[in-house]
Amino acid sequence: MTEVSLDQLRQKELTHIVSLGPRCALAYNLRRYFDFAMAFPFDWWITPVNGLIKALACSVGVETLYAQDGLERTKEGKTVRHRDLQIRFPHEFPHAGELPGRPIVSNFYDHVDGPKRRTTHLVERFLGLNDPNSRILFAREPDDFGGDISSQDHAAISAQLARLFPDALWTLAIVRGPRETDAFGWKCDPECWDSVLRGLDVRLSRDHHVSFVDRATPISADMATL
Repeated sequence: MTEVSLDQLRQKELTHIVSLGPRCALAYNLRRYFDFAMAFPFDWWITPVNGLIKALACSVGVETLYAQDGLERTKEGKTVRHRDLQIRFPHEFPHAGELPGRPIVSNFYDHVDGPKRRTTHLVERFLGLNDPNSRILFAREPDDFGGDISSQDHAAISAQLARLFPDALWTLAIVRGPRETDAFGWKCDPECWDSVLRGLDVRLSRDHHVSFVDRATPISADMATL
């Protein structure tokens, strides 16, 4: 079992729906619309497509992701970024002051143990989906949200998923969510998202999931749900 078409995957209920980024809004709205709470590694990161491909190629290796010489604060100090992968970690390190909008603390790497433990747990869950009983929809937005993913990048993502999930039945779906607006913030317009996700025409089994609870605020994604 390996990659199949979306039409083939629709024939039975899915066991899991997994966001592959690039932004928090995709993970949030997948959970909200399909009513599940289960988290995966890419949910709250900002992950450009090349970074996704490289992260999958190293099996989302925690030591690679959080290597001290690979991480830096962005120029404005609002997030931490991996120099090679260009993945940004906006929610994993403490901010200077009480509000999440304040700059990340300069000694952010002193606080790396918590993010490493959390990501290790999520990566184990992610890789554990490689099971003959798994029917997985991997969802990815283009980096510019409304555009497209090149055929080369699509093939590269699929090749890594095929390597990591040879025993599962899965498909890679490209979704195009709405852009962020002042009215709805990073979550984006839920009605627009509902229309996009309804178009996937898939059903998620309740056997593996508890219901979604919205703990995310307008300024910060929920980092507690594992």
